Amino acid sequence: MFTQIGSSPQTSVRLAIKDRLRYPIPALPELPLLGDSMVDDIGQSRKPAGLQKFKENEFSRAKIQCAGPVTLFRTGKYSLDDAVVAACEYIKVLLDGLCADQIILFLDEPGLDKLPVELDYELAWSSIFDEFDVTSGIHTCGDANWERLFRSGVNIISLDATRVNLPVLFPEYRKYGAVVAWGVQHMRDIRDFQKGDLLTYPCGMSPLAYKPIDCEIAFNKLNFLSQRLLYESNFVRYNAHAI
Repeated sequence: MFTQIGSSPQTSVRLAIKDRLRYPIPALPELPLLGDSMVDDIGQSRKPAGLQKFKENEFSRAKIQCAGPVTLFRTGKYSLDDAVVAACEYIKVLLDGLCADQIILFLDEPGLDKLPVELDYELAWSSIFDEFDVTSGIHTCGDANWERLFRSGVNIISLDATRVNLPVLFPEYRKYGAVVAWGVQHMRDIRDFQKGDLLTYPCGMSPLAYKPIDCEIAFNKLNFLSQRLLYESNFVRYNAHAI
């Protein structure tokens, strides 16, 4: 099972939505070249360019994302409490009219390793997720206090497996129940794939690094890796049964 994280280099809403609808879990694209900016959009009450087109569809599972309260707090424009309120108001806009049996909501929180220990970001996150009927997720691009993150009660932890330094004890943290969305480019990036885990492309596809043609490459790569994981899982089960 795979999905996408955030931004897309597309310059066409129609093509961006068409691309995302191919995914097992379609994700609302962020389109920077059409003016989308996850943090700035919240302050300006601006809707994502592809939101209305995305909502024209009905989904079994769909994914949306919003700048997290810690990210907003770190801009210096919000207290942590005000950031929670602002994020909630923006998420209401994203959810209004979205038809899906299951909605996955990711809060985008890069740089969790640079926060003061006393900052209660777990409470900020739960204050948001408790307001909505969603499957909760946190996306972080860099390193983090992984044990604290896994103990936060979040359902899905999305990480850039091509960049982060996962500790030796990382598999032990899985006991707290969160599944992982692995941001990957190659099989070697996946270090502890378990039942329920997802694949994504690492940290979205910013137009600073990608072109529209790369959307096809990303989909094909994730589809290939997903099929390979499924094959290897079935192979292991078959051999275990044979023994």
